[in-house]
Amino acid sequence: MIKDQTIDYAIAETLKKHPSYAGNFSTTIYHNIISGIHLENFTSNNNARSSIRGLTQNELLRYILNQAVSTYSAIIELYPSVVNHSRIGYHDLASLNKHFTEWQIIREEVEKMQNCQSNLFNEYILNPKRLFSLINAVLKIRYNPKFYPLTNNGEILFDNIMYGNQFRKKIDNLSNRNYTLDELYYRIRKDYQEVSNIEEVHVNYEALNNCLQQVLDGSQIKYKHNEYALDGNLFATQDIGKKRRNQEDSTLIMTHPQNNSFKLLAVADGMGGEEYGEKASNYTLMALSKWFQSLPLLYYENHDILYHQLKQIVRQISAEVANKFGSKNHISGTTLVCAIVGRNVTTIVNVGDSRAYAYKNGELNLITKDQSLVWNEMEYRNQKNKRPITYDDINNLRFAPGNNQILSAVGSQNVNPQIWLIGNDAYDKLFLFSDGVHDLLSTDDINFIAETTPPDRITHEIVKKAINNNAVGYDEYGNRIIIEAGKDNASAAAYIRR
Repeated sequence: MIKDQTIDYAIAETLKKHPSYAGNFSTTIYHNIISGIHLENFTSNNNARSSIRGLTQNELLRYILNQAVSTYSAIIELYPSVVNHSRIGYHDLASLNKHFTEWQIIREEVEKMQNCQSNLFNEYILNPKRLFSLINAVLKIRYNPKFYPLTNNGEILFDNIMYGNQFRKKIDNLSNRNYTLDELYYRIRKDYQEVSNIEEVHVNYEALNNCLQQVLDGSQIKYKHNEYALDGNLFATQDIGKKRRNQEDSTLIMTHPQNNSFKLLAVADGMGGEEYGEKASNYTLMALSKWFQSLPLLYYENHDILYHQLKQIVRQISAEVANKFGSKNHISGTTLVCAIVGRNVTTIVNVGDSRAYAYKNGELNLITKDQSLVWNEMEYRNQKNKRPITYDDINNLRFAPGNNQILSAVGSQNVNPQIWLIGNDAYDKLFLFSDGVHDLLSTDDINFIAETTPPDRITHEIVKKAINNNAVGYDEYGNRIIIEAGKDNASAAAYIRR
């Protein structure tokens, strides 16, 4: 599949190389969507044409729809009076008309999308006038001729090329700060998958926060495999594995609505059997996301306040999970590991046996301690023998009998959230895993992938290895023990600082 940013790049390169196309490129894009893709319409300069080889008509239409929503999101971030059709001041209107020349068409079409009862892709294909109008509006804004003026000899000035690129980035950055249209982004992705016959794999190609949206609407746990990316430094991957019928893990990556540098990532591994576990994990992350979005920005600066509030909110959510989903006949709970990145300090909370690891300078370190029976036994044994805990000790826990017996869970009466504080400069990469990952992968396995894999592929490769490779160990008598690949749901979230 071709990413939206790749299509954006191909169009930008084409218009830089052939500025005379600017006046009729909307027609070109329209015919590519309606009649079929013609790659010769795009420049071969700087590998622009080859980058979109295999582009489909639906992918190109998806790009147009997403950019329309992104543009409108940026507009209402800059000019909030537009959203409710209230009176706009003269200076704001002049600025709006200068930078977003076709803003009224964008607004009208986005509102129609929100109210549309049919598949959006079919809706536009069946209404060619609306489709062309929308394409024209999107291209006139994203490739505003005011930012690509020509010199006398027809060459584009270098400074203006940069200005044009910066203007598009500004639109995208503004739209990423605004969550009010996340539901529409999600709708576009679903309708695209429907018309393209895409099943199961749900990838966040545009770095929009579909992860948050799926947690909020409860749809994340319905899919066998999910991939997410946000802001170029937050990534997450989930897979149902080979043994489970249900996805009981939930995963969250998000930024604070008022400050993109204030980040949250979390993994929850539900327990209690099928719907009880999935409801507990989903609800926990949904409640956590709403709490995080409501935090005042002073929490970004002050980790001491955050420390106490985080412990309190986990206990509160635990009581809510018990009341909503627990009963005499069924235990409903979830593990939780969550990291909140502040200005200088990252605050981590864990309940149960999901884990947080920090990677720096080729070395992976476990931050959290499992709240489990086998961990306590190992810790007691090492203290008795007066020797420190090693990574061999930790890696061998997964082969010990009763490894899945945890001593604390969100939703249980004995919830005991542990808080850890680490300086942001203490890590380059931060990882959170459910036990479906760290039961199958050793510390060395994770460290190797972290060291050798591009940042945007690390969580994917870690989960892939966990569901496709057995873990082999030995008990105290030398008997061989095998943990079967994909024995559980596997989830990984990562924050890549550098």
